[in-house]
Amino acid sequence: MIKYLVSALAVICISLHVGAQITILNTSINSYNVTPQSICQVNVMNYSEEIKVTLNAQLTNSAGEPILKVTSQPFVLKKGINSIAGNNLVLSSIEFGSSKQGSYIRESHALPSGKFNYCCMLKSFNTEAADDYCEDIEADQSAFLMLINPADKDTIETPNPLLIWMHSEPFNLLAANEYFKIIISELTHEQNAESGVTSNIPVYTKSYLTMHEVLYPFDARQLMKGKRYGWQIQKIANGVVINKSEAWEFVLGEEKIEEDNKYARLKKDLDPGYYYAANNKIFFVFDEEYKTESIECLILDSKQKVIKPKVLSDEEGSENADNKHFGYNRFCIDLNDLKIKNGFYTLVIKNSKNESLKLKFLVP
Repeated sequence: MIKYLVSALAVICISLHVGAQITILNTSINSYNVTPQSICQVNVMNYSEEIKVTLNAQLTNSAGEPILKVTSQPFVLKKGINSIAGNNLVLSSIEFGSSKQGSYIRESHALPSGKFNYCCMLKSFNTEAADDYCEDIEADQSAFLMLINPADKDTIETPNPLLIWMHSEPFNLLAANEYFKIIISELTHEQNAESGVTSNIPVYTKSYLTMHEVLYPFDARQLMKGKRYGWQIQKIANGVVINKSEAWEFVLGEEKIEEDNKYARLKKDLDPGYYYAANNKIFFVFDEEYKTESIECLILDSKQKVIKPKVLSDEEGSENADNKHFGYNRFCIDLNDLKIKNGFYTLVIKNSKNESLKLKFLVP
């Protein structure tokens, strides 16, 4: 019985040996050095006598698009292990892919960041001997994803922040099935940003980003004051996260009550300084040397267009709202009533001597 088993095993081994005359053992693909010659560097075992073969090698991206294909002229494999050097082969055809990734490899001789597949095949001319070999390649030597603003653990003042990020390569180097995605999630008590982004239901996501600035939309779920939020940028390929940034957090601060900016003093000549109109109000003082009368006032925009404001006294117990009296006067102009845009303006008031007094101010 044992004799028959030994004989059967011997027949099987001989059959396998004959059927696999050549075997590709491994390759030497370096994502820093990708050329038509470098993807032809393979180690091969030839179990038979010398045999003439051709080598086909191909690189495809994660979407299955070919980005580099080469075919060699016939060459001889000696019996035993053969280390094939691409520089020693004559290549009969070289074809770079038509995508931006193909152009990038042609110019830089390196893979952009992402996942790729490499396959090669040896085929004999005179026999049926053949073998193929494939492996996945992940190139991440130049890949980075960075969050920039808001900074980690920052307090923001607007419920519609501008989220800014950065990555290492142009958007057009993405394969057809690759894209960037932003995720924003509310964080629970003492939960860190990474955990929240990973496990919580997002308050906002956006895929297929094509810019490094994302304005939180006005029609998205409103961010709440005092709440903490985590955010992250992810790179997706075939529905799987293949790279991601750190996860940072920010908090929407409580609304601050801005104090009125009291009081500005007008001048005959403007200087580089300006008055900040907090709460869209102007508070100014006016010294009248002569008589009591209604104050003459106007506002000029950057194009010298005249805006007529309503002036109110800022003194308690004043009966004449827009009257100036002899001596020290305090007045207020509510810019909210004028509905003017943000920017610089000039307030002009005439005194009893018909002299113009001016104030440059900023509407924030």
